[in-house]
Amino acid sequence: MDSYVYQIIQHISLWFFFLLPILGYAEIHYRIPFLPSRLYRKEPEIIFDLPIRAQKGTPVPLFLFIKDTHHFPVWLQSVRITIVNSHTQEDKMVELNLDLELKESLYSETIWLDPNNFPAAGEYQINACLNYRDSRKRERQLIQDNYRGIPHPPFEIRISEEVLPKQEDWYWGDLHFHSNFTSDQVEFGAPLSASIEAAKTIGLDFLAVTDHSYDLDDQPDDYSKNDPQLKKWSLMQDEVRQLNLDSQNFCLIPGEEVSVGNSRGKNVHCLVLDEKLFLPGDGDSGEKLLRNRPTLDLPELLRRKSADSLAIAAHPVEQPPLSQKLILRRGTWDIDDFSSTELNVLQILNSGNFESLENGLKLWQDLLLRRKKYGIVAGNDAHGNYNSFRQVKIPLLKMDYHREHLFGEARTAVRSPGLNRKDILRSIRELRCLISTGPFLNLEIHHGEQVAGIGDMVRIKDKSIIRITGISTAEYGPWQSVQMVLGNYQEKREIKKKIDIPLNNHQFAEKITLSDQPDYIRLEGFTRSGDRTYFCLTNPIWMERS
Repeated sequence: MDSYVYQIIQHISLWFFFLLPILGYAEIHYRIPFLPSRLYRKEPEIIFDLPIRAQKGTPVPLFLFIKDTHHFPVWLQSVRITIVNSHTQEDKMVELNLDLELKESLYSETIWLDPNNFPAAGEYQINACLNYRDSRKRERQLIQDNYRGIPHPPFEIRISEEVLPKQEDWYWGDLHFHSNFTSDQVEFGAPLSASIEAAKTIGLDFLAVTDHSYDLDDQPDDYSKNDPQLKKWSLMQDEVRQLNLDSQNFCLIPGEEVSVGNSRGKNVHCLVLDEKLFLPGDGDSGEKLLRNRPTLDLPELLRRKSADSLAIAAHPVEQPPLSQKLILRRGTWDIDDFSSTELNVLQILNSGNFESLENGLKLWQDLLLRRKKYGIVAGNDAHGNYNSFRQVKIPLLKMDYHREHLFGEARTAVRSPGLNRKDILRSIRELRCLISTGPFLNLEIHHGEQVAGIGDMVRIKDKSIIRITGISTAEYGPWQSVQMVLGNYQEKREIKKKIDIPLNNHQFAEKITLSDQPDYIRLEGFTRSGDRTYFCLTNPIWMERS
C-alpha cells in the first residue's frame, strides 16, 4: 500500500479515537492533514496544578508540568505566585527566578509553598504566573496554563485544621487514577511521583494507578504504534516498585483499566490491580479502523488474571454517548456480568458528586437483594486533574474546563492490618471498606462474644447490639442524617431506619439493640458545611440466621 494512503487511513482511524471521553491534560500538538486546529500552538503544553486540600502547618506543593519541549524549546524566566485568603482577602506573594532552558519530553517541577502562606484554616485562591521565552525568543506570560479557549480562574485549596476523619487501622485512598503513562493524541496524565505528593498532601494513604490497557501497550515514545515487547507497561511496573521503596507511609498499587467484553459483547472497563502479567484490551481504543470487538470477554479476563490480583467493575453504569455506542461498541455493565466469584467489587462512585452515584447505587442494591455478596469502592478517574479539569472537548476545535473528576475527591477507606499492597487488596476483596467524600462511618455488630465489622458475616440467634460511630470535622461539617439500611432477601427490598443522633455534632457513638433479623445491614450518612453536602456509605455486614 502506498505510504501516503496508509497515513491517511491511519488518521481516519485516529478520528475514531477522538470519540473517547477525554479526561487528561490536553495534548494540543496533534494535527490531521488538511484540517486546521484552533488548539495548536508552537509551544509546549505548560500547566500549573495543585491538590484540592492540605493540612494546616504542612507545605503545599504547586506542580509545574511542561510537555514537548524537545519539539518546542522554552526558556523559563520567573514565577510569581499570589495566595489569597478567600475569607479575609489578605494576600501573599511568592516570586522565584528560574533561568532554565528546557528541551525534554516531559518536565515536572514541584514548588513547595511555605505553610506560613496559609496562616489560618479555610479556603485559599492561588494564581500562578509564569514568564518565559518561546523557541522564537519571544517574551511570553501565562496564568495557570497556556491553553486557548478556556477560563483561567484561581486554583482553590482548602486548608484544614484536622486530618481526614477515620479510626485506627483504617486507610484512605483513590482507586482509579491515570498517570503520565497515559499519553496519546489528545491527552496526557501527571507523573507518578507528583501524584504521590498530591495524594499525601490531601491525606491519602494509598493510590492505585490504572492507565488504560490500550495505552500501556504503546511504544513509550510513539502512541500511534503498539509494542509487542510491552516496554511501556514494564516501565510503569518498575517505576511503581521504585516509588514504593522510596516513599514512607504510602502505598502505590499498580494496575490497569482493561477494556473487556460484557455479556452483550459490548466494551466495558474493568480495573485489575496488582496483576503480574499484562492483560490486553483495545476494543474501544479507536486505534484500528472499524475494529471494535472486545479483545477479551469478561470470563476470559477473569480466568487469565492471577488469584492474587483484584478485579473491580469500573464505573459500571456510566452511559457512553451515542457515538461511542455505535462506533466504539461501548456499553455498560449488565446484571448478568456479575456471576463470577473472581469479581465482587464495584466502583460506583467516580467523582465527588452524589447525583452521579444514583444509578450505581441501584445496581448495587439489586445485586445485594439477589443474595450476591458485592461491595463498593470509589475513585475519580482523574488523568492528572488535581485542582481543575482542563481537556479537549472537540478535537482540534474546543477545550473544556470544570472542577469535576478531581484527584482524591471521592475516596475509599479500607480497614486493613497494614499499609501495603497485599493487606489493602485483601481487605478490599473481603469488602472491609467504605466510600466517602469526607466524613467517616463505622458499623459493628456485637452478638455474644462475636464482633463483626464492615464486610464480615455474623451468625445470630436473637437480639444483637449494633454500634455505630460517626466522625466528621469542621471541614466537612456536622452530621445532618444517618440511616441504617436493612436488607431483606425474602421481600427483596431495603428498609431504611433513621438513627437519632445529636444535632450539629461532628462526632457521635450510638448503641442500638436490633430485634429484627435482616440479611444485611449497611449505613448511609450525610454532613453539611456551608452550601455543600458530603456523604459516606459503608459496605454491609451480612447476617446469617441460625
